[in-house]
Amino acid sequence: MKKLRILALVVAVMFLMSGCSFRLASSVDDLISPVSPFGENMDVSYALDSFVNGGYTLKTPVNGKYRSSFVIYDVDGDGNEESIAFYEPSKNLGTIHMAILRRDSDKNWSVAQDVEGNGSDISEISFCDVTGNGKENIIVSWEVISNKSNHIMTVYELDEKDGKLGLSVIADDILFSYFINADFMGDGTEELLLLNLKTGESSDSKAVLYTLKNSKMKELGQTKLDGNVIAYKNIRAVVEDSQTRIYADGIKNNGSSMITELIFWSDYYDNIISPFYSYSTGVTADTYRTTLVTSRDINGDSRVDIPLDAQIENCPDSISAVNWKSYKNTVLVHSCYSLVNEQDGYILVLPDKQFENIFAEYDEKNSVLSVGDKENNKKSFEIKVVQKSVYAENEEKYSKYVKAFENGAKVCLVKATGESEENMSAKMIADSVTAI
Repeated sequence: MKKLRILALVVAVMFLMSGCSFRLASSVDDLISPVSPFGENMDVSYALDSFVNGGYTLKTPVNGKYRSSFVIYDVDGDGNEESIAFYEPSKNLGTIHMAILRRDSDKNWSVAQDVEGNGSDISEISFCDVTGNGKENIIVSWEVISNKSNHIMTVYELDEKDGKLGLSVIADDILFSYFINADFMGDGTEELLLLNLKTGESSDSKAVLYTLKNSKMKELGQTKLDGNVIAYKNIRAVVEDSQTRIYADGIKNNGSSMITELIFWSDYYDNIISPFYSYSTGVTADTYRTTLVTSRDINGDSRVDIPLDAQIENCPDSISAVNWKSYKNTVLVHSCYSLVNEQDGYILVLPDKQFENIFAEYDEKNSVLSVGDKENNKKSFEIKVVQKSVYAENEEKYSKYVKAFENGAKVCLVKATGESEENMSAKMIADSVTAI
């Protein structure tokens, strides 16, 4: 009887704390649905409660920058923020709605627009000006259950007439795997680059660039990509040499190697190009590597560096030697060398001269990497990763170590051993260690 009373109390508390209508969870996803809103979001929730008849379940974007139940953003640039909410109506399960809420002069929220989405769930929402009118558009990626490798993109435009908010869809919906927005043409208006993975025997992986300037969709160009990529781990847009470039780090179909696709607009070809991709072989070989580390600015020169395989004698299996290269004047140019420890989550950058003469030993059980000079066979330093709780309790034990960084529950420590003639301080080494 006591257990029954406790269970009843738990259910009652769940009901009272719910920001939306209560219903029994039909799956694990329902049990881990977004937490009840609070603060300003509570007011938005009440407004949505009064608008939706029959109850609903809030949906949260699973990708991108905005991953909350209510996205607060000044979409139309008038200085007043709107709130965007995604929800599944209890009366129409399997469909997702997007509601846009605004505040009146009394700061009360109400639903100004509500539309049914094009998928079974919400993948991502983002904002950028793709029409060139100075106002940001709402870009929504809808999940499609029957095809998890692709999404449906809808681009919305807000307008206001006679004090009423209007919401219109620009052009047709687009099927894609990944996307990124960037100003490829340098005119202040962003374009959409869609990356599509190979989905069948006859199809190709490709990138397609679209412009929606003046609210009209037009394809500007496309280029083929490595068809053996099954997913992109990271996609970034950077400006290098006065040119917008996209670096897309793709995981190959063996799951244990990666490549980086470089994509940019070429005035010469009047198209986007991917210079690393080979049309004769159908693969991107120049940026292939066996380490699953993504491209990044590894040496602080504001250029993206791509990690490629390097070699050192008797390198431990859990440690990868990497030759970082950047794209300059149509070729890959060496930037620096490093050791990568994917298991413990860090990158150690080493001077070229030192890298050529190192040996490495790794104690996997204790997460200790020792690096030394192979000419005199003496250790120079060690890098140790410990749990944050252990480090806090045993600070005296690690008094000879210098902290390189903290990442979540882990602390990365460095100690100079003093055995080698290489007189490197622990602080100098710690400054060369970064979290993956």
